[in-house]
Amino acid sequence: MGMASAAYIWTKAIAAGAVLVPFFAAGLGFGNETSVAALTAVIIAMVFLGLTGVLLAIDLDRPERFFYVLIRPQWRSWLTRGAYIITGYAVLIGLWAIADILDAFSLRDLLHWPILLFAALTAIYTGFLFSQAKGRDFWQNPAFVLQLLAHAFIAGSAVLMLISLIAPSIGFDRPLLIRMFLGSLSISALILAIELSTSDATADAEQTKRIVTRGAFARLFWIGVAGVGLALPLLLASSGSATLSAAASVLALLGLFFYAHIWVRAPQLVALS
Repeated sequence: MGMASAAYIWTKAIAAGAVLVPFFAAGLGFGNETSVAALTAVIIAMVFLGLTGVLLAIDLDRPERFFYVLIRPQWRSWLTRGAYIITGYAVLIGLWAIADILDAFSLRDLLHWPILLFAALTAIYTGFLFSQAKGRDFWQNPAFVLQLLAHAFIAGSAVLMLISLIAPSIGFDRPLLIRMFLGSLSISALILAIELSTSDATADAEQTKRIVTRGAFARLFWIGVAGVGLALPLLLASSGSATLSAAASVLALLGLFFYAHIWVRAPQLVALS
């Protein structure tokens, strides 16, 4: 697993988050996005889900293996479960888009919560997939799953904020997006702090932490993830400036990619015992 794995985790976060953010807010009665905004969010999710599928096929080395997983499923494997989750998510948001275009509002509303469920599963299933690699103790930490969900909210709010600045007529609720962006960044930072400050049960996991924070990936982690990906976006988005919020969105998305790259590669530098 290498750069393609990090890239597909990144595109998957955007694909899930673009829908999670507005649909979650609407489900709780917050936000006032227009129908055009909701459809735009779904289209963004479709585009990045398509990219995720391409990158996943590349990561599998043989693209036909993705379809083999679907037609000859091994249900204990999170690779199989993930393939069906992504496929189910694609079908649901596709149906939602058709219902919205045809003004079939009853069907569209019926799909709301199932889409939220599959968006969340799309965001987090990679954590369970990685945990099946029993030889890599660092990936057994359940904090990775929570982090992936937080990352989806960061990615979704960041991308939608950028769209709201480029095309304000679409009607995204920018103040709500900024609040969700700041909240998800704060949660992500908290999870990261807890994950790296607590002791692990195995020497392999502790060695991986040292590689991340003091070894080969230390500069990328402290500058790229902690600084560029978390601290700077929190500072810039808190300013209230539209321009600085756009910069915060770009930096946060960059930080998410750095995180995915480190969390994929660092555990593989530890020799299997």
